[in-house]
Order: sequence, then structure tokens, then C-alpha cells
Amino acid sequence: QVQDAAAHFPRAYEDLRNAKKIAALQNEEKALVRARVLLVKPGRGYGRKRTLTLLVEDESGRMQVVFFSAGFMLKSFVRGEEYRFFGKVRVEDGRTTMFHPSWAKEDENAETGIVPVYPLAYGLTQKDLKNVTKIALKCLEGSPETLPESVISDANLCSRQFALSNIHYPEGETEYAQARYRLIYEEFFVFQLAVRLSKNRFGGGRGGTKIL
Repeated sequence: QVQDAAAHFPRAYEDLRNAKKIAALQNEEKALVRARVLLVKPGRGYGRKRTLTLLVEDESGRMQVVFFSAGFMLKSFVRGEEYRFFGKVRVEDGRTTMFHPSWAKEDENAETGIVPVYPLAYGLTQKDLKNVTKIALKCLEGSPETLPESVISDANLCSRQFALSNIHYPEGETEYAQARYRLIYEEFFVFQLAVRLSKNRFGGGRGGTKIL
């Protein structure tokens, strides 16, 4: 169902708008780094559970990138090629390490902007869900509003199409806040309406608790 796909909201986001230099990384921060692979070193473990460590560099310095349960990734990286990595960084005793980041080859097809991270189920990958969501959003373009125009105007809400687009792929922090507010408002509006209808049907006409 198209509506169900569009309502499968991200659990987090990766901000791929601005890359940081390795030398500027701070301990415990999440960051995007563009770097060239110098060394690919298989680690401990066997099969798919084996770890994988990369040594990468940019013009400012070097860092290690460590992947867990990465036996299947042994041939994913080529020495001398440039990649982008997004993940949490540890800076300790002058050594910088990024643990199990998301990654992509640095080319014209690499994602940019603020991108979603979805809860996974049924063996689906992030790529699968992103493709399905993009198709769903495209199908919903031009669909009618789900709230009365008077409610949208009085509450100063953005359109539902804008909300769905920016909850999945925010143009920025302001647009994300507007989208989130619209979707939360709509959820409580529908809940309040359902309570009132239930009261009118089964409760002798007593009104529901006013939420909005």
C-alpha cells in the first residue's frame, strides 16, 4: 500500500550536507568524512562475522574505519579509491577511529543532503526502503488534503504532501520541524475526532476530552 509505505517514517537521519576533515573530528561526534583508502585489513573472526579495518586519509590526516560482522565486505573497498563514511568517531590518544559507519563510493550517485535511516524488517535493506518510499511519495503527489482547509489555516500547518516529503527527506531543520508538527497535529486531530464520534454513538452525546 502506498499510504503504508509513506507512513513508514525514519527512525533517524544522516546529515550528509557537509563533510569534515579528519583532523577536525571531535570525540563521540557523528560526522561525514570523504577519504581515500590506503589499507584494507581483515580482522578477527571467521566468515561473515569477521571484522574489517580500513586505514583512510584526506589532506588533513588519517583515521581507522572499523566494521563488525563484515566478512562479506572484504572486496568492497579498493586501495587508492575515495569513499564517504558517516558514523560515530572516537578520538583517543591521538588516534581517530570511526566504527561501523554507513559508506558509499565517492561518485555522482552518492547521496547528499539529510537522508533517512529506516527501521528494518523482513530482510529489507535501507536501499530497498528508500526506493519504496520515493515511489510512494511520487504516487502521492497531488493527492487531496486529509484535513479541512479551515483547520490547516487556523493551526498554521504545512500541506500533507510537504510534511511527508520533509519527514523522509528534510530540506533543512526548519522544514523538518514543520513536517513533524503537521503529522503529530493530524494524529491527535484524528484521535480526538474518533473519541467524539465514539462518545456521540455510545456515550449519550457527551463530548470527548479536548486535545487541540
